[in-house]
Amino acid sequence: AIWETLRLGRLYEIKAGDVLMEEGSSGNSFYLLLEGSVKITKNNLPLSKLAAGVSIGEMVYLQPDQNVRSATVTAETDGAVLKVQSESLHKASSEVQSAFDKAFINILVTRLIATNLQLSEWDLK
Repeated sequence: AIWETLRLGRLYEIKAGDVLMEEGSSGNSFYLLLEGSVKITKNNLPLSKLAAGVSIGEMVYLQPDQNVRSATVTAETDGAVLKVQSESLHKASSEVQSAFDKAFINILVTRLIATNLQLSEWDLK
């Protein structure tokens, strides 16, 4: 499954300051962050920072009818990514698609928990 996954995309080196995706732009690919870290912003406000081992932009794959980027992703450090076209993953073996689907669910649940924790710390009075 690892070799099939690598064949799905292209490896890129990224430099600090590189914009991987921009809020409001259309997209048809997602990234696996292999090395380095990125910051996520929306309306120029910081949302989060992510380190190697996560996916970025996976909503394009999960919601193919809505391909507009919801946030901007900028490299904070030099690193490496695997860029995967959503269509390529849709054509992959069911084993690889299932592995990605499970990983995406885990990532999204983790992000939802972190967001809920962040919101619970706000003083809304």
